[in-house]
Amino acid sequence: TETFVLKARVVNKRDKWRHIARGEALRNAEGNEIVTAERYFLSGKSEYTFRNRSYVFGLITYDDDRFSGFDYIATGILGYGRVVMDREKLKLNLEVGAGGRQSEPDIGETNNEAVFRAAGDFEWKISDSATFIQELSSDIGRDKTISRSLTALTTQINSHLSSRFAYQVRHTSEVPPG
Repeated sequence: TETFVLKARVVNKRDKWRHIARGEALRNAEGNEIVTAERYFLSGKSEYTFRNRSYVFGLITYDDDRFSGFDYIATGILGYGRVVMDREKLKLNLEVGAGGRQSEPDIGETNNEAVFRAAGDFEWKISDSATFIQELSSDIGRDKTISRSLTALTTQINSHLSSRFAYQVRHTSEVPPG
């Protein structure tokens, strides 16, 4: 079995703006190049802080999972976020927003729907070298709800090397037959 996983996250902060870009690629092949998993995910988010703890954001995502029953799922959201807790070792952000989602099943027509988003990010700096994070989000639409959860523990081994143990779950409430 061959497995290829690539994940990248870039954050740019300038005054009241924060921009976050993410990319993920996954490919798993067995034996004679029989592909059993293939997924590509891109997202971009811009936040503008207009008060000390409040911000507005725009988020776009594109998910191409070859084994999900969809050719692609693209989402655009505008919303409001609030830094609920910002202590030295604990941080909690909550977000709500609304927008649209376009999905194209492998067999069928393109589907457009309005979506409501609820999300939260929690970070706990356990020690100088260990950090726990929990990210939750749900994009709720008329036809389907897509929820994501990421639980991770990152430890800093030295100034140039760290390790991360993570568990990620994605759930789509309604998928095409087959």
